[in-house]
Formats: sequence, structure tokens, C-alpha cells
Amino acid sequence: MSPKQIVVFSALLIAIGPISIDTFLPSLPFIANDLQVAPEITAQLVSVYLIFFAAGFLVVGVLADSYGRRPLLLGGLVIYALASVMAVFAPNFEILLLARVIQALGASSINNTARALIRDVVEPKDMTKSFALVGSVIAIAPLIAPFLGGVLQEIWGWRSTFAIMLVMGIIYLGVIYFKLNETAEKLAKDERRFKDHLRAFKDILAHKHFQAYSFIIVGQFINLFAYLTISSFIFIDVMGLSAREYGLVFPLTAGAFILGNYMNRKYFHGKPYLLLLGVCLIFTSMLLINIGGLVGGTSPLFLVIPMMINSFASSITMSIGFAGASAPFRKRAATATSLQSILQYAFGSLSAAIAGFMHDAGMKALGLIFIVGFSIVLIGYFKTRKLTDKVH
Repeated sequence: MSPKQIVVFSALLIAIGPISIDTFLPSLPFIANDLQVAPEITAQLVSVYLIFFAAGFLVVGVLADSYGRRPLLLGGLVIYALASVMAVFAPNFEILLLARVIQALGASSINNTARALIRDVVEPKDMTKSFALVGSVIAIAPLIAPFLGGVLQEIWGWRSTFAIMLVMGIIYLGVIYFKLNETAEKLAKDERRFKDHLRAFKDILAHKHFQAYSFIIVGQFINLFAYLTISSFIFIDVMGLSAREYGLVFPLTAGAFILGNYMNRKYFHGKPYLLLLGVCLIFTSMLLINIGGLVGGTSPLFLVIPMMINSFASSITMSIGFAGASAPFRKRAATATSLQSILQYAFGSLSAAIAGFMHDAGMKALGLIFIVGFSIVLIGYFKTRKLTDKVH
């Protein structure tokens, strides 16, 4: 594979994360009915997945730096595929939840290692553009997955969504086995000691670039996963959409994300005001969601419009955040991306859990969480202002 092909394929691998959540979101209310559990309990299928997805990063980063990218990708996909089989045939909610735990561990290996692939083959000056391209490819997942999930739910039921994940895992496994060569410079044996890994963790976490840009990413993930967790209950139970109609909401937000990434690569790249623009748009979306919650709006537009604005903003801030946090680290690229992923998914899972238990409050709950997420993004923005070499 050429470097550009690796970047595009890495984006497809990273998309396993959102696909594993977005595809079955329209099915959450139906899983609750079928397996006879409360709606707030089914939200654990999102929050628990995110917790173990983040927990896997504690290990996969150092393993990918020590032993290479291919073994971690192949092993992660095997685990992911087996867990998908388990989910398809789950007889009760407990088994389904266990399948999601195992699936999350496999997906964490895939996601983190795929992001390290990009750092392996792309120079630091081109990383923002590369992550913008990755963002455009990834945005297709929420464009297609919820709609596909809604159609599958209405035709074959919720188990068919996990069957699609199984097929995807098998296809990616074949591509990596036959087409992808090793891209990493593996750590020497005397650099794989436990104390060396601990020192690397400490150095990365203390790095000012890593801190500043990770704040921006964490704030956005808090907002994103609160929305993913609670949106089906707002759109279906409060606003009266069907599962298929709910799936049609996502092409609008994903389209805004794709448009933002295109404009980022074509017109915005390198502009000093770019990050400030993204922060201002996030503030606008947060304000509109809170207004919708206060007035008790029941039209889908009360949530669709601010989320389109937020998606456009995310296409800007996330590409800058991912590039800025990992750019200083080449030899330990997987370790750096794993630490960033731990932070974003740990806080994202906490946000998802809170949103799940607050789902009865609807837009008001989402608005409160968005205030928290925006505040963290704002802290990150001010931290980047103090850096001498910023990433735009």
C-alpha cells in the first residue's frame, strides 16, 4: 500500500469505532423491549463499550510500539469478529453486554493502531490535512450506519446489526493479512522494559502540546457521546420519529462534518483563526441546544440544526487536536495515541453514562452536558495560545 492508501484504509479501520455504536443506536428502545430491561439499562451497551474501549488503550499502545502494527491489527480484528458472533446469538442482556465488552477490547486495538499507522507514514507538517481526510472518510460511518441500522431493525431486528459488524471485521482481516506490510520501527528490547513504558507515559502526559490539544478532543468527545447515547430517546420517544426516520438524521450531521473537512483541507488549512472559529461554532451549538431544552421544543430541528453546527466545528477542532497531540512523538506514536484515546473515551463513557441516566430530561440534560464539554474545549484553546509552535 502507498502512504495515501494507508491513510484512507486507516480511516476505514478507525471507523469501526463509530460503526459499532451508530449501527445499533436505532435498536436501543427495541433491545430494551425484547430483552425486558429498562431503557436506561440498555444505554450501558454504549457506556460500558466505551469504558472497555478506553481500557484497552492502556496495553495496545505499548504493544504496537514494541512488536509492530500488523500483529495488533490482526489480533484485534479476530477478537472483534468473535465478539460480534456472540452478540448475534446473545440469549439475554447479560450475554449481550459481555459481548460488547469483548468487542470493545478488539476495537480498541484496531482503532489505536490504525491511528499510529498514519503517524508512521505522514510527516508532521501534513498531519492536519491527513486527519482532515481521515475525518471525511470516518464521517461516512454516521452517515450510513444509523440509517442502515434502522432499516435492518425494521426488517430483521436488532441482531442483524451485529451480523453486519461481523462481516466488516472479516473483510478487514483479509485486507490486512494479504495487503498491509509493517510500517513501524519497533522498539529495541532494552526500550520495552516496564519502567521505560512508565517513563514514556509520564513524558507524554507532561508535554504541553499533548495537554493543550487533548483538552480540545476530550471536550468534543464529552458532547459527542452524550448526543449518541441520548439522541435515540429524544428523537424517537419525545419527537415521535420512527427508527428509520431517526437514521435519516445522521446524514445531515455527517454531511456538515464532511463539508467542514473539505473546507479545512481546501481553504482553511494553516489559517491562524481556524481553531478560534471551531470554538465559536461549538459555543453556538451549545447555546442553541440549551435554548431548545428551555422552550421544550418538540420539532427535530431544535436538535438537528445545532448538531449540524457542532459537526462542522468538530471537523475543524478534531483534526487539529489529533495532529497537535501526536505530532511530537514518532517513535512512540502508538503510545501517544493510546493515552489520548484513554482520556477521550474515558470522559466520553462517563458522559454517555450520565446522559443515559438523565435521558428523561431530554434536551435539558444534553444542554447541561454540552456546557461542560464546551468549557473543557475552551480551556484547551487558551492552552494552545501559549504554545510557540501551534498546529492549525
